[in-house]
Amino acid sequence: MLNTLDEYLGPLVSIPDPPAQAHIQTILLGTVAGYVEKLRYLYKSEAYDYETECRFVIPESDTDKDLIRFEYQEQDESNIRIRHYYEIEELKLHRILVTDSEIRLGPRVINPDNVRYYLSALLRKAGLPGPKITTSDIPYRRF
Repeated sequence: MLNTLDEYLGPLVSIPDPPAQAHIQTILLGTVAGYVEKLRYLYKSEAYDYETECRFVIPESDTDKDLIRFEYQEQDESNIRIRHYYEIEELKLHRILVTDSEIRLGPRVINPDNVRYYLSALLRKAGLPGPKITTSDIPYRRF
């Protein structure tokens, strides 16, 4: 029979020495938070179920740093934006954007009609006519 989490952690968090107990709790919280942090981008609320989205998240510690690509954008005289992307052969466009696939623009996309037109043009040039481009019906929410 498997031990429960309480059986494992109970003795650690109930040590009668308050400084030791606080130290152990801090370590446990840090450990648990590290695992939860890796999972938080995989969860979406039920309101998004209709999107049937699949998320693929790779922790930075599991990446080959040489496969990270950077995109530099200068938005005005004072704002510089650098985005980074991790390239994975199995997730190349010609493998995932096939018939019946969909690109859904999120609620934070500025000028979604322009973005949809731009993506459509890029897909045509790449010879990938299959994906449909839509906009999410769900408004953006902050946590």
